[in-house]
Amino acid sequence: MTEINIESDLNLVCVRTKSFSQGIEEAFNPENKIPNQQERECYGIYEENKSGIIYRAGMSKKDNNEDVEYGLENYTIKKGEYLTVIINDWKNNIPKIGQTFDKIAKSQPAILRII
Repeated sequence: MTEINIESDLNLVCVRTKSFSQGIEEAFNPENKIPNQQERECYGIYEENKSGIIYRAGMSKKDNNEDVEYGLENYTIKKGEYLTVIINDWKNNIPKIGQTFDKIAKSQPAILRII
């Protein structure tokens, strides 16, 4: 785990999973709404609120209308300090995503860089 400073807001398009740790692979599936995934930075965003845990699979936004065009949610990671973990080869490490968030979730805000 590393603390990073994001120097400017990151604008993303996201797919929200139905529940945390279930549906992560589906949310990141390239055929699932978001085109040109290989050209985008990918993030896992974990938020805990009064209603429970919200997990979003987010990718860097290519143009301002993508949310409407593809029926996606906009999300902005605000500039600031974050605890982060990079997971390489995420498709072969799906369980590691949930396990990693279990470890870092207590230190919100937390983001996961998916490669």
